[in-house]
Amino acid sequence: MALLFHPPFTHPASPHKSSEQLPTYGIVPEDKSPGMLAPAEEEPPGTQEPEPESESEPEDWPEPGPQWDKAYDTWGVAWEFHIYAFAVCFFLVFAYALYYVVVNVSDGLGKKYLSVSLNIMMVICGFSRAFVLVVDPYHQGTAVDTPFKLMRILWSLTDPCLTAADSLVILSLLETYKLSIAPQRFQKPSTIIPIIGMHFGFVLTSDLVVSEFVEAKAMLLFCQVFFITWCSILGICYFLIGYKLDQLIFKSGVENEVSQEGRWYIYLIHASGISNIITSAVYIYSAAGVFGVYSDVTYVDAWPWWTLQSALRITELVAAVLVFTVNAKRAQPVVHGQEKTAAPPKKRKMSMFSGMRSIRDGTYLEKNQESQISTDKQGLQMSESGVQCLVGEITDSMEDVVANYDNELERKDSMFTALGGKAQTARNATFNV
Repeated sequence: MALLFHPPFTHPASPHKSSEQLPTYGIVPEDKSPGMLAPAEEEPPGTQEPEPESESEPEDWPEPGPQWDKAYDTWGVAWEFHIYAFAVCFFLVFAYALYYVVVNVSDGLGKKYLSVSLNIMMVICGFSRAFVLVVDPYHQGTAVDTPFKLMRILWSLTDPCLTAADSLVILSLLETYKLSIAPQRFQKPSTIIPIIGMHFGFVLTSDLVVSEFVEAKAMLLFCQVFFITWCSILGICYFLIGYKLDQLIFKSGVENEVSQEGRWYIYLIHASGISNIITSAVYIYSAAGVFGVYSDVTYVDAWPWWTLQSALRITELVAAVLVFTVNAKRAQPVVHGQEKTAAPPKKRKMSMFSGMRSIRDGTYLEKNQESQISTDKQGLQMSESGVQCLVGEITDSMEDVVANYDNELERKDSMFTALGGKAQTARNATFNV
């Protein structure tokens, strides 16, 4: 058996040879150099930690939304256009309403309390939508770190503000034209204002409770049903007012410039009713479909969600414009067959939106009433002048009659005096004979 002999081992870092090593007799020493590492032990399958998912988690709210990280890529520039275009539009609503609130308050409220209250509702509506769309659009948390409850409450205030504004417009129309579309107690502010307050209370309470307890999502459904019902009732009220005004103004069938303008105003009132019905229909679709609080899906598709939100924002803006327009053009129409003491001066015909400028002094109704009062005063003055002239003529005639009568008496007295003188002369002559 041959012996294997290895030469002495010399460390590479040492310049000198080390001492002789004993022969290994066929046993190769284990190389423990740092360059030779033992293979890592493989972990048994299933013990690796899962990598964190990049997809966004659904927010703690019962209504499903899109997967935001994927939705941004799907929408592209459409997302930026949606939030900033609508934010600008709602800011204009806010600025317009705020301006006339300040103007009307500075000029004195007088009888403009309904118009001021209406504009305050639109201030809240425009501000809440514009602020949330810029700061934290749709509560997806990518813009600014804000309190979730505060953003939810601000966002939810728009619905009760819009229905409150419509309610105040309807009250103004009923008060202006002295119409009756329901029992009188339902046409008074003392009945409508508590309903408006309840709507605000329901919205605020449901948002606060559901933010803490998602299981209470039935409260959100109740608020949606309340909004749909109330919005539909207001739409029907608009239709009834338009029908009543049509019967009031055009019952004689005579067409003129004033009645044509009144007809366009009635079209605006009907448009407000249609807007409320469409808004109710969109909310029914939102609550009953995959976007509702009882939907089984966790995420919804990006484009259907974007389309639904765009439709909701458009209906809100249309409702705001109609509220401003109907309130601005609210004026006492000319009823056919109504007698006038004096014809008012001819005014420039009002266009569809030019009536908005009349809010500067309250409403067009108040200006028209002032003009009517001035016209009535002029008519009374003219009537008084006519009576005075008639009395003067009668007095002059009576004076002429009295003067003629006096002259006739004097003439007769003179004649009788002359006859008496002649009779006396004849008597004296007889005595002389």
